[in-house]
Parts: sequence; structure tokens; C-alpha cells
Amino acid sequence: MSKRLTRELVARHAVAACKVERGFELPRWLYIMTVALYLAFLAMMAAGLPISEPIFPAFVLDWGLAERTIAALT
Repeated sequence: MSKRLTRELVARHAVAACKVERGFELPRWLYIMTVALYLAFLAMMAAGLPISEPIFPAFVLDWGLAERTIAALT
């Protein structure tokens, strides 16, 4: 059932450590930009917490959606 494993037997069947790349072969600048955008998003959210008004004015976020919706309903 069980057998005694010697050091030599284990060393013979051991798998050598290999270098694993977990970067999906994407460029380094893409990772840096992703982190920068994430930190900017967190800073914007933190800046907006103490105030009750939106950080962006409505006309920036609207982009003419209200006019198109009203035109579609009429």
C-alpha cells in the first residue's frame, strides 16, 4: 500500500521550477495605464463623496440623449 520514498527517488521524479509569465504578453505601458486610470477613478469617486452635486455637469454626461428621447416620443 505505502512505500518508502527515498530522497534520490523524489529528486529523480521532481519537476524543475520554471519561469511562468502571467502577463498575457501585453506591453508594460498597458498595465501602467490601467493602474493610472484605476487610481484616477478612485480619486474622482473620493472627491465626489463629500458633495451632493454631481462631479460632471449634466450637459457633459447627457450628450444630447434627452433631445433624442423627446424626439423619439413625439
